[in-house]
Amino acid sequence: MDDARDRPEEGRVASANLREAASTGVAAIVAGDAAVYLRARKDPFDFVFLDAEKEDYAAYLDVVVPLLSPGGVLVADNLLSHERT
Repeated sequence: MDDARDRPEEGRVASANLREAASTGVAAIVAGDAAVYLRARKDPFDFVFLDAEKEDYAAYLDVVVPLLSPGGVLVADNLLSHERT
């Protein structure tokens, strides 16, 4: 799986977007290997926005779905195709 530390600019942009949306107390950007972070996490999520390489979705689903709160929402982006511009 992809490691966000290889793309620090994306993390900076995401953090700036959260600040601009006044969502810093609601959402967080975590740099690093998402799979490692998710496997270590014990607290449930109410909402997950999953944006990964399509070949990694099954592995992420195996880790994310058990962490969803009852009634939690999972939104997946670029599940079928994605072109970088």
